[in-house]
Amino acid sequence: MSPLAWIGIGCVVLLILCGIAFAIMGYFAKRAVDRFAKNPSITLKDEHGNPVTFNAKGKDGKFEIKTDKGTATVDTSGGSVNVQATDEKGQKSTMTWGGTGAPQNLPSWLPVYPGGTVQGNLDSTTAEGRSLAFTVTTADASTKVINYYDSQLTG
Repeated sequence: MSPLAWIGIGCVVLLILCGIAFAIMGYFAKRAVDRFAKNPSITLKDEHGNPVTFNAKGKDGKFEIKTDKGTATVDTSGGSVNVQATDEKGQKSTMTWGGTGAPQNLPSWLPVYPGGTVQGNLDSTTAEGRSLAFTVTTADASTKVINYYDSQLTG
């Protein structure tokens, strides 16, 4: 046989081996995807060797992160981001940001400016207390807004 024929045979054998290798990799990739679909969690180790588990909670934008120091649940399903963390002592902290409208359960002495539009908010609750922030946009003059809140806060 000529050298050209041997080169051709070598190329065909190489293509067959590559096809077999891709088929095997595809099989293992599909197996991993199917296993993840049944149990959507990944456990990694941090730089100190402690396990950190990421767990997807369905298709509705929720996932959970667990460590030996506590658990954090992230929920993005309602148009905002809600993070609830629980430490190793069982103390809970919650933070919500984004979405529309004012934060829920505002104190009675802090109403949203009448006719104003809330464009963003942040609501954080920890064992130490609660922090709120939101932005209200209005076409009214700043002195009118200041006078309104002055009367509300001094009342």
